[in-house]
Amino acid sequence: MNLNLSIKKIVIMLLLAVSIANARDLSFSDEIRYQGLLREFRCLACQNQSLVDSRLPFAFDLRRQIYSRVSDGATNKKIRSYVVSRYGEAVSYNHTVSYSELLFIFSPFTVLLLFVYLFMRRVVR
Repeated sequence: MNLNLSIKKIVIMLLLAVSIANARDLSFSDEIRYQGLLREFRCLACQNQSLVDSRLPFAFDLRRQIYSRVSDGATNKKIRSYVVSRYGEAVSYNHTVSYSELLFIFSPFTVLLLFVYLFMRRVVR
């Protein structure tokens, strides 16, 4: 059993060494670009936290994907379009509001005004 445990430790250490050896360092300008991109997106699993602040697995995965694309030389526009196409407009802090969202936002007020109108009409009679 002791031998089995030590083999597991050796395998884990080798995997970590390989992953560290394969890690790519970003240049200073790419690092600034990477940090800026992280601040543009929110973690969908958190309560409106940016990817920088979130510690959930979803945020780690998305940070890793963005890091990979920055290190591959993708432009900010391509990275933004990739993230938005994969996770939807809600992941971006700078998304455009669609008509369906406006309808969703204002429909409770419209229904409330309709009930107030019907109530007032009933009371006046």
